[in-house]
Amino acid sequence: MRLYEQYGAMSYGIIRQIVSDSDKAQRILIDLFSSAPLATLPESSPKRACAIIRLARMKALEAVSRDNLRLTAFEDRDRLNDNVPKLVFDLSFNKGIKLDAIAERLEMTYFDVLKGIREYVKSIRTC
Repeated sequence: MRLYEQYGAMSYGIIRQIVSDSDKAQRILIDLFSSAPLATLPESSPKRACAIIRLARMKALEAVSRDNLRLTAFEDRDRLNDNVPKLVFDLSFNKGIKLDAIAERLEMTYFDVLKGIREYVKSIRTC
């Protein structure tokens, strides 16, 4: 219960970025905090937070079937040219698409995709 109070809001936010249905997101959140792997998490707070983020993302991606993942963001690339780093991050983190597939579909090099993710993460940190 202590972990839920401490990391529940953060986990729910991550899950909601991937799962649009709030009821389904709530079920995933409950599943996350009732799962056995949480008991084995490291004691240090930063390591624990990272592990919970990874578990929340993994459970949300598992819940969303691959058939339902629509890659409409690829079609919107021209409109989002100014914000390609955000698009690349979203496709990778929230949609679970592999980096080489993103590079191929967006007609970018693999290293440009990595650079875009790095730029987006850096921009988040400076907010």
